[in-house]
Amino acid sequence: MKFARIAAIAAAVLALSACGKRVEVPPASVGKVMTADGYKEGIIPTSSFRLKPCYPGSACQRLVVLNASDIAISETMTLFMPKNKLNMTFVLQGTLTVNEKKFDEIYGLIRPQTVEGSETMVIERKTAYDTYAKQIILTEVREALSRYSIEEIMSSLDTVNAELNKVLHKSISEKTPFIPRFVGLADVQPPKIIVDQQESTAKRREMIAQEEAQLEVSKVQLNRELQEQAARRKVEVAKAESDAQVSRIQAESMTPAYMRYRELEILEQLAKSPNKVFVPTGSLNSIAVQTQIGK
Repeated sequence: MKFARIAAIAAAVLALSACGKRVEVPPASVGKVMTADGYKEGIIPTSSFRLKPCYPGSACQRLVVLNASDIAISETMTLFMPKNKLNMTFVLQGTLTVNEKKFDEIYGLIRPQTVEGSETMVIERKTAYDTYAKQIILTEVREALSRYSIEEIMSSLDTVNAELNKVLHKSISEKTPFIPRFVGLADVQPPKIIVDQQESTAKRREMIAQEEAQLEVSKVQLNRELQEQAARRKVEVAKAESDAQVSRIQAESMTPAYMRYRELEILEQLAKSPNKVFVPTGSLNSIAVQTQIGK
């Protein structure tokens, strides 16, 4: 009876040990099974399964997980710019994804890290990036940007980023297990001397713009004054012509017959007036009487 109980317990233990551990490849990850002889062939996508049974004294299988999701990079760099002979600071930002054709390459070159209390081991993306991509990216960026001046980068950042992205896409895809989605410059910080120079240039442009605006105002004012003077001259000329015409008509109308007519007309008015003043006829030739007749 005692022997049968021991046999039953042993059978139960054996049955439990014959059932492998359940493991899981999480989303955006891939996995490979590690055995005593190395990795098994094939990449395991997101899934849940059991490893082969692990008997006492034998090597147990383990799942090695690689996070295959996109990785964001941000590298702060200070670069000596040969054209300016000055340092420029900037942040290189980008997004990389693991090249699915090079999963086996990563597994073969990077040692996985043990997860305590688990049958699963992991390969960190950052470890792969730091090992194979980081130095290549930094080197390519230095070489690409050294062809520009700081002013060219500041004024044409979109163009520079497009060219940089093109260069890095080829280099990263060929030399590393990653594929870049985008890599470019951000937060470009030129040296203070460049900033001061740009501010001084901007101030000069503003001063020139103000002077040009004032010149345009002065031109408008002067043009208006000239137009007003021309208008006044036209009025004065017209008035002078009118006065000259009146004088000419008056001069032409002062004939002896008209003078005699006006003389008689004045005498007639005097005769009708209660205040009679008799003026010798000869006095009518005086300047005063002629002026009165002319009126």
